[in-house]
Amino acid sequence: MVDIDITKINSIADAKAAEYNGKKLEVGDKKIFDSNLLKVKKTDGTFDGKDVAKIKATAQFLDDYKKAEEVSKKADKKNLEATESALLSKLEAEKATNSIAYQAVNDEGAAKGQVVKVMDALEKILINEDSPDLKAALDASEAKKQQIEKQLKTKKGEHASAVEKLDASRTDRKLATAEKVKIIKAIGKLKVDTKILNILNSMVLRNKETMETVFKADAKPGISVIKTSFPVKSFAHPAFLTDDLPGQIILKIFKDLNKDEFFNCIDNCSDTNLNSVTKKNRAKLLFERILSIK
Repeated sequence: MVDIDITKINSIADAKAAEYNGKKLEVGDKKIFDSNLLKVKKTDGTFDGKDVAKIKATAQFLDDYKKAEEVSKKADKKNLEATESALLSKLEAEKATNSIAYQAVNDEGAAKGQVVKVMDALEKILINEDSPDLKAALDASEAKKQQIEKQLKTKKGEHASAVEKLDASRTDRKLATAEKVKIIKAIGKLKVDTKILNILNSMVLRNKETMETVFKADAKPGISVIKTSFPVKSFAHPAFLTDDLPGQIILKIFKDLNKDEFFNCIDNCSDTNLNSVTKKNRAKLLFERILSIK
């Protein structure tokens, strides 16, 4: 293939006299450069003069077309060389934009409408299954595909691992939260149990203190009246000291308690002596009966 010297094309006459792919133009192809497409359009609608830029572009396109036509006529052609592929790309670009050069050559030349046919012939060679270039391109594409699939598989594995770690972290947080709730509940029960224990201990201490410091019952069995350390009415019957007086003291302590708070303590108590609803209800009933004593 021989390239045209486009620098020598400065007029319609130059374009007609030039060689395209090393050959002179036939009369039919020379008509291409008589097209109004390559002339300057006047304000009155007529054409005159010349548009050198359009003439040069058309000459270059015609030269490329002649080269492509030669390649398309080779019966044993199974592969396009790099320069031949470049020719096809140039023709396709001009066709895509419907350029003046494409219109002039395809519509005005001797081979009218043949540009597209030549392009189709080159494309068939380009996509020939026996083409080394096509095989190389397919092999490269397959290798790239496998590489992408491998990367995708790796990413999926990384994603699955990240999700697994996230799930494990969430499970750990849930377990930690559950343990925290258990601890808080245990502390709450401990506080309730401690409150009840403190109340009972206080009752015992107050009763003991009263009995030991105010009423000292040291009479012998069988004596109906004993002397106490109480300054007024120091004599009392033993039954009063052992039965009635402690009851009065306990009654006084219970009346000082807040009923709602005491019942709440009973409900939340985990002591084995109050570990059932029945026992807790009995304790509440006993409290009510004690308070009912006049």
